[in-house]
Amino acid sequence: MAGVWVVTTYSVRYVHKVAPRSRGIGPDVTLSSVDLASRQSLGAALRKQRVLMRGARVVEFRADETSGCIVAFPSVPGLTSYWHAVILEPKP
Repeated sequence: MAGVWVVTTYSVRYVHKVAPRSRGIGPDVTLSSVDLASRQSLGAALRKQRVLMRGARVVEFRADETSGCIVAFPSVPGLTSYWHAVILEPKP
């Protein structure tokens, strides 16, 4: 029997290392439970939907079971100034 995929749409908010602001809003993204299976699959899904730039990877991510929010911590090789975190909040 095949697994069941759960698909959720998230709003995206960027938090910068140096100067965090609430204005860093990105595009809405749709992620499946398969995209949340590992940091590699989440990074690939976020790059595909242009939340992360090409070459960026997700170093770590955390999911809050209560709120459904996901916080991803990206890294781009050779680029020291990048987003500290990408916050994904489920849309109602």
